[in-house]
Amino acid sequence: MSEDAKEAAEALLEEVFIALLQIADRHGITIKRMAELLPIAQVQAMRAQGMTQQDIMAASGYALKTVRKLLAADIPNDNYNRIERFVGSWMSDPNFPQSLPLNGGRFPNFHDVVFRYGREFTPGALQRILVEQALATVEDEQITLTGRAVLGQSTTERLESGAISLGNFINTVAHNISGHQPPLLERRIWSHSIPPDRIPIVREQTLSAALEFKEKIVAILSAEEDPEAMEQTDSSLAAGIGIYWFERG
Repeated sequence: MSEDAKEAAEALLEEVFIALLQIADRHGITIKRMAELLPIAQVQAMRAQGMTQQDIMAASGYALKTVRKLLAADIPNDNYNRIERFVGSWMSDPNFPQSLPLNGGRFPNFHDVVFRYGREFTPGALQRILVEQALATVEDEQITLTGRAVLGQSTTERLESGAISLGNFINTVAHNISGHQPPLLERRIWSHSIPPDRIPIVREQTLSAALEFKEKIVAILSAEEDPEAMEQTDSSLAAGIGIYWFERG
Protein backbone atom coordinates (compact mmCIF):
# COMPACT_ATOMS: atom_id res chain seq x y z
CA MET A 1 0.00 0.00 0.00
CA SER A 2 1.31 3.44 -0.92
CA GLU A 3 1.80 6.11 1.74
CA ASP A 4 -0.93 8.24 0.15
CA ALA A 5 -3.40 5.33 0.25
CA LYS A 6 -2.51 4.61 3.88
CA GLU A 7 -3.09 8.24 4.85
CA ALA A 8 -6.44 8.25 3.01
CA ALA A 9 -7.45 5.04 4.81
CA GLU A 10 -6.55 6.55 8.17
CA ALA A 11 -8.54 9.68 7.32
CA LEU A 12 -11.54 7.48 6.45
CA LEU A 13 -11.27 5.63 9.77
CA GLU A 14 -10.93 8.90 11.67
CA GLU A 15 -14.12 10.21 10.04
CA VAL A 16 -15.96 7.00 11.00
CA PHE A 17 -14.63 7.11 14.58
CA ILE A 18 -15.71 10.74 15.02
CA ALA A 19 -19.24 9.85 13.92
CA LEU A 20 -19.33 6.75 16.12
CA LEU A 21 -18.07 8.69 19.16
CA GLN A 22 -21.19 10.87 18.99
CA ILE A 23 -23.30 7.72 19.48
CA ALA A 24 -20.95 6.31 22.12
CA ASP A 25 -20.98 9.51 24.20
CA ARG A 26 -24.76 9.74 24.05
CA HIS A 27 -25.14 6.19 25.42
CA GLY A 28 -22.32 6.17 27.96
CA ILE A 29 -19.98 3.86 26.05
CA THR A 30 -16.39 4.59 27.05
CA ILE A 31 -13.29 4.47 24.86
CA LYS A 32 -12.21 1.45 26.90
CA ARG A 33 -15.43 -0.39 26.05
CA MET A 34 -15.06 0.52 22.38
CA ALA A 35 -11.56 -0.97 22.47
CA GLU A 36 -13.07 -4.17 23.91
CA LEU A 37 -15.62 -4.34 21.08
CA LEU A 38 -12.96 -4.11 18.36
CA PRO A 39 -11.50 -7.64 18.78
CA ILE A 40 -15.04 -9.06 18.98
CA ALA A 41 -15.80 -7.50 15.61
CA GLN A 42 -12.45 -8.62 14.18
CA VAL A 43 -12.85 -12.26 15.20
CA GLN A 44 -16.50 -12.51 14.16
CA ALA A 45 -15.65 -10.98 10.78
CA MET A 46 -12.97 -13.63 10.27
CA ARG A 47 -15.46 -16.35 11.15
CA ALA A 48 -17.98 -14.88 8.68
CA GLN A 49 -15.30 -15.23 6.00
CA GLY A 50 -15.18 -18.99 6.66
CA MET A 51 -12.06 -19.12 8.80
CA THR A 52 -11.81 -21.87 11.43
CA GLN A 53 -11.04 -21.15 15.08
CA GLN A 54 -7.46 -22.32 14.48
CA ASP A 55 -7.12 -20.02 11.44
CA ILE A 56 -8.41 -17.08 13.48
CA MET A 57 -5.99 -17.90 16.30
CA ALA A 58 -3.06 -17.87 13.86
CA ALA A 59 -4.15 -14.66 12.09
CA SER A 60 -5.10 -12.66 15.18
CA GLY A 61 -2.54 -13.87 17.70
CA TYR A 62 -5.26 -14.60 20.27
CA ALA A 63 -5.26 -17.79 22.34
CA LEU A 64 -7.87 -20.38 21.33
CA LYS A 65 -9.77 -19.75 24.59
CA THR A 66 -9.97 -16.03 23.74
CA VAL A 67 -11.11 -16.73 20.19
CA ARG A 68 -13.94 -18.94 21.48
CA LYS A 69 -15.00 -16.27 24.00
CA LEU A 70 -15.06 -13.57 21.33
CA LEU A 71 -17.03 -15.78 18.94
CA ALA A 72 -19.61 -16.41 21.67
CA ALA A 73 -20.29 -12.69 22.13
CA ASP A 74 -23.83 -11.56 21.32
CA ILE A 75 -24.66 -10.60 17.74
CA PRO A 76 -27.33 -7.88 17.30
CA ASN A 77 -30.80 -9.07 16.29
CA ASP A 78 -31.97 -7.93 12.86
CA ASN A 79 -35.75 -8.18 13.35
CA TYR A 80 -36.06 -4.55 12.19
CA ASN A 81 -34.58 -5.42 8.79
CA ARG A 82 -36.83 -8.47 8.44
CA ILE A 83 -39.98 -6.47 9.23
CA GLU A 84 -38.99 -3.82 6.70
CA ARG A 85 -38.51 -6.45 3.98
CA PHE A 86 -41.78 -8.17 4.85
CA VAL A 87 -43.83 -4.96 4.64
CA GLY A 88 -42.10 -3.88 1.43
CA SER A 89 -42.66 -7.25 -0.23
CA TRP A 90 -46.32 -7.35 0.79
CA MET A 91 -46.96 -3.81 -0.47
CA SER A 92 -45.34 -4.48 -3.84
CA ASP A 93 -46.95 -7.88 -4.56
CA PRO A 94 -50.18 -7.49 -6.58
CA ASN A 95 -51.32 -10.92 -5.38
CA PHE A 96 -51.75 -9.57 -1.85
CA PRO A 97 -54.05 -6.55 -1.28
CA GLN A 98 -53.04 -4.22 1.55
CA SER A 99 -56.08 -5.43 3.49
CA LEU A 100 -56.34 -9.19 4.11
CA PRO A 101 -58.43 -11.58 6.23
CA LEU A 102 -56.50 -12.78 9.25
CA ASN A 103 -57.67 -16.34 8.71
CA GLY A 104 -59.67 -18.36 6.24
CA GLY A 105 -59.16 -21.10 3.74
CA ARG A 106 -59.42 -18.89 0.66
CA PHE A 107 -56.38 -17.25 -0.92
CA PRO A 108 -55.15 -14.64 -0.22
CA ASN A 109 -55.15 -14.15 3.54
CA PHE A 110 -52.65 -12.99 6.15
CA HIS A 111 -51.31 -16.50 6.70
CA ASP A 112 -50.54 -16.72 2.96
CA VAL A 113 -48.48 -13.51 2.86
CA VAL A 114 -46.63 -14.53 6.04
CA PHE A 115 -45.87 -17.93 4.49
CA ARG A 116 -44.48 -16.25 1.38
CA TYR A 117 -42.47 -13.37 2.85
CA GLY A 118 -42.22 -13.79 6.63
CA ARG A 119 -41.47 -17.40 7.46
CA GLU A 120 -39.09 -16.35 10.25
CA PHE A 121 -42.18 -15.35 12.28
CA THR A 122 -45.43 -16.99 13.29
CA PRO A 123 -48.51 -15.17 11.97
CA GLY A 124 -49.52 -14.24 15.52
CA ALA A 125 -46.13 -12.77 16.39
CA LEU A 126 -45.92 -10.83 13.13
CA GLN A 127 -49.46 -9.48 13.59
CA ARG A 128 -48.52 -8.22 17.06
CA ILE A 129 -45.31 -6.52 15.82
CA LEU A 130 -47.09 -4.81 12.92
CA VAL A 131 -49.85 -3.47 15.18
CA GLU A 132 -47.42 -2.37 17.94
CA GLN A 133 -45.32 -0.43 15.41
CA ALA A 134 -48.46 1.11 13.84
CA LEU A 135 -47.64 -0.56 10.54
CA ALA A 136 -51.05 -2.26 10.40
CA THR A 137 -54.48 -2.15 12.00
CA VAL A 138 -56.80 -5.03 12.83
CA GLU A 139 -60.58 -4.74 12.70
CA ASP A 140 -63.31 -7.33 12.14
CA GLU A 141 -60.76 -10.11 11.59
CA GLN A 142 -59.13 -8.04 8.82
CA ILE A 143 -55.52 -6.77 8.92
CA THR A 144 -54.72 -3.63 6.90
CA LEU A 145 -51.35 -2.02 6.24
CA THR A 146 -51.24 1.64 7.23
CA GLY A 147 -48.71 2.60 4.55
CA ARG A 148 -46.27 3.95 7.14
CA ALA A 149 -42.55 3.55 6.53
CA VAL A 150 -40.93 1.02 8.83
CA LEU A 151 -39.12 3.00 11.51
CA GLY A 152 -37.94 1.68 14.85
CA GLN A 153 -39.96 3.18 17.68
CA SER A 154 -37.43 2.81 20.49
CA THR A 155 -33.83 3.96 20.80
CA THR A 156 -32.74 0.31 20.80
CA GLU A 157 -34.56 -0.40 17.54
CA ARG A 158 -33.09 2.69 15.90
CA LEU A 159 -29.60 1.72 17.02
CA GLU A 160 -30.08 -1.80 15.63
CA SER A 161 -31.30 -0.33 12.35
CA GLY A 162 -28.35 2.07 12.25
CA ALA A 163 -25.91 -0.81 12.78
CA ILE A 164 -27.36 -2.62 9.77
CA SER A 165 -27.32 0.49 7.56
CA LEU A 166 -23.80 1.51 8.57
CA GLY A 167 -22.46 -2.02 8.17
CA ASN A 168 -23.97 -2.37 4.71
CA PHE A 169 -22.58 0.98 3.56
CA ILE A 170 -19.06 0.34 4.87
CA ASN A 171 -19.04 -3.14 3.30
CA THR A 172 -19.82 -1.52 -0.05
CA VAL A 173 -17.00 1.01 0.39
CA ALA A 174 -14.58 -1.78 1.39
CA HIS A 175 -15.64 -3.87 -1.62
CA ASN A 176 -14.94 -1.00 -4.02
CA ILE A 177 -11.67 0.02 -2.37
CA SER A 178 -10.44 -3.58 -2.66
CA GLY A 179 -11.10 -3.55 -6.40
CA HIS A 180 -13.48 -6.50 -6.31
CA GLN A 181 -15.60 -7.02 -9.41
CA PRO A 182 -18.13 -5.89 -10.24
CA PRO A 183 -17.92 -2.54 -8.43
CA LEU A 184 -21.03 -1.86 -6.32
CA LEU A 185 -23.26 1.19 -6.54
CA GLU A 186 -21.85 4.03 -4.40
CA ARG A 187 -23.23 7.49 -5.18
CA ARG A 188 -24.14 10.63 -3.26
CA ILE A 189 -25.85 13.86 -4.29
CA TRP A 190 -25.54 16.99 -2.19
CA SER A 191 -25.46 20.78 -2.28
CA HIS A 192 -23.71 23.49 -0.24
CA SER A 193 -25.86 26.25 -1.73
CA ILE A 194 -29.36 25.70 -0.30
CA PRO A 195 -30.48 28.57 2.00
CA PRO A 196 -31.14 27.28 5.56
CA ASP A 197 -34.81 28.30 5.45
CA ARG A 198 -35.31 26.14 2.34
CA ILE A 199 -33.80 22.97 3.86
CA PRO A 200 -37.10 21.72 5.40
CA ILE A 201 -38.88 22.07 2.04
CA VAL A 202 -36.10 20.31 0.12
CA ARG A 203 -35.98 17.60 2.79
CA GLU A 204 -39.69 16.84 2.37
CA GLN A 205 -39.49 16.88 -1.43
CA THR A 206 -36.51 14.53 -1.34
CA LEU A 207 -38.30 12.19 1.06
CA SER A 208 -41.29 11.97 -1.28
CA ALA A 209 -39.07 11.21 -4.28
CA ALA A 210 -37.04 8.69 -2.29
CA LEU A 211 -40.14 6.77 -1.18
CA GLU A 212 -41.28 6.45 -4.80
CA PHE A 213 -37.81 5.21 -5.74
CA LYS A 214 -37.83 2.76 -2.83
CA GLU A 215 -41.08 1.18 -4.01
CA LYS A 216 -39.54 0.60 -7.46
CA ILE A 217 -36.54 -1.16 -5.88
CA VAL A 218 -38.80 -3.28 -3.67
CA ALA A 219 -40.71 -4.39 -6.77
CA ILE A 220 -37.45 -5.37 -8.52
CA LEU A 221 -36.21 -7.38 -5.53
CA SER A 222 -39.58 -9.03 -4.90
CA ALA A 223 -39.88 -10.14 -8.52
CA GLU A 224 -36.65 -12.13 -8.19
CA GLU A 225 -37.28 -13.66 -4.75
CA ASP A 226 -37.90 -17.39 -4.52
CA PRO A 227 -39.18 -18.33 -1.04
CA GLU A 228 -38.56 -22.02 -1.70
CA ALA A 229 -34.95 -21.44 -2.74
CA MET A 230 -34.32 -19.22 0.30
CA GLU A 231 -34.51 -22.25 2.56
CA GLN A 232 -31.66 -23.88 0.66
CA THR A 233 -29.29 -20.89 0.50
CA ASP A 234 -27.07 -19.04 2.96
CA SER A 235 -29.44 -16.99 5.12
CA SER A 236 -26.70 -14.36 5.63
CA LEU A 237 -26.70 -13.47 1.92
CA ALA A 238 -28.51 -10.18 1.35
CA ALA A 239 -28.57 -7.70 -1.51
CA GLY A 240 -30.22 -4.32 -1.76
CA ILE A 241 -29.79 -0.57 -1.63
CA GLY A 242 -29.75 1.94 1.23
CA ILE A 243 -31.27 5.44 1.22
CA TYR A 244 -30.54 8.18 3.73
CA TRP A 245 -30.64 11.98 3.98
CA PHE A 246 -27.85 13.92 5.65
CA GLU A 247 -27.37 17.44 6.98
CA ARG A 248 -23.92 18.50 8.13
CA GLY A 249 -22.70 21.88 9.25
